[in-house]
Amino acid sequence: MSWISDLIASSEPSLEDIQPEREERFPRHTYGTGRPIVIHQDELDDIHRLLEIERNAPDGWDKLPLLSREEFDQVVEDRTGHSVPSPEDRRDEIRAIIELWQEQISGTQDAVWTTTGTDTRFKFYIARCEARAEADDDDFEETAELETAREILDRIETAQGIDSKLAIVHKSDLPLKRPEENISESN
Repeated sequence: MSWISDLIASSEPSLEDIQPEREERFPRHTYGTGRPIVIHQDELDDIHRLLEIERNAPDGWDKLPLLSREEFDQVVEDRTGHSVPSPEDRRDEIRAIIELWQEQISGTQDAVWTTTGTDTRFKFYIARCEARAEADDDDFEETAELETAREILDRIETAQGIDSKLAIVHKSDLPLKRPEENISESN
């Protein structure tokens, strides 16, 4: 039967006719997936202030006579086999994201890129701030800047729920991602 179909010319284009002649290549070592969110300059300023307020507020570890934070972290690591990121590490992660976004905006508001893990970093940091605000022996108080962080997290989670916003982005524009250097383009 195939010779009959070869004799009859089809008026519909074939799959080969539809395919582009040249395909784009996005090497994994320099490109990743990202989703855009809108961010305002005021929000970035709020997050910077939150980081400073949280860093400067004494926490309850100073008042505990039994264990220092370092000793507690070591116990957790010994028991679980996993290291616990320090509060400084959490702040540094958020600061790095905010500084990258700062580079991406060109006015009072603009679109910035998020990637897998950005939401988790914000969740961890917000949870830490909330726990500190609720602790009786901690001097950190919940601030309006913390609500800004929650709003940004909500935007990130909303964007992640919409597949149509997924884009291929150079890793230098993505938080938590860096392009790998000196890898040959052999693919």
